[in-house]
Amino acid sequence: MDPGRTMPRLLVLVALAALAGGCATPGRGGAPPAPPPALPAGPEAPAAPPATAAAPQAPAAAAVPVDPEVNERFAGSYRGAAKTSYAQQGGAPAPLEPFADLVALRDFLAPQLDAVMKARYPHLSKQGGGADHRVPEERHNVAVDGYLHAVKHENGAKGDRDFHLMLGSSAVAGGGIFMTAEASALPAGGSQRAQLAQAREQLLSIIGTCRCEGKFMRVSPPIRVRVTGSLLFDGQHAAASVGPPYAKPFSVWEIHPIASIERLD
Repeated sequence: MDPGRTMPRLLVLVALAALAGGCATPGRGGAPPAPPPALPAGPEAPAAPPATAAAPQAPAAAAVPVDPEVNERFAGSYRGAAKTSYAQQGGAPAPLEPFADLVALRDFLAPQLDAVMKARYPHLSKQGGGADHRVPEERHNVAVDGYLHAVKHENGAKGDRDFHLMLGSSAVAGGGIFMTAEASALPAGGSQRAQLAQAREQLLSIIGTCRCEGKFMRVSPPIRVRVTGSLLFDGQHAAASVGPPYAKPFSVWEIHPIASIERLD
């Protein structure tokens, strides 16, 4: 850990115990993790009403940090609005759904894995055509425990400036299953910039100096973490085309953007 970095500020949640109990869903891998801070409301307002009560609102966001590695402007061209905002239901943050591990999250996603989603929503595989906005299957905020195996910072002429995280279900390199999570770079404006910046600040407080510009930096030994964020289907890729050889994701489903990352060990 880089001792020069300050620890991220924690947001206060109302009624943690009530939220944890209300979000637990049978068959999702046992006891759910304690919920992280609620997500701020964003611009996306789908017509579908929430299935359960929405998570409490977070307090007013603090100023975005000035660290250039934290406060980078999003430079991507694919699904920019979806990648830089958190999932909404009925104009409010989608309820937080906790999963004990990546296997439980994979089981939840099983009915809409890659081939199903690409056939159902062909516009998610290309630019434009409404691809910026989340489809119903993506309107979920989740929390999951796993192991951080690798990190890459997408810089360079074509990089979107996101941090790409490879999460694994096991601490063993090449073992278990893997999933991508991304700490998004910041949009030009909006109420969620401070939360996006805080997630990047948290990540850097865990890994220290990045050493991951344009390529994956292996985290050895893997670090056990709890990641919270919104589901997103990255339809422009195939699962085998992303990630390092020792950490290929089971799907192009991602946690993107992340809202928080907490070291558990």
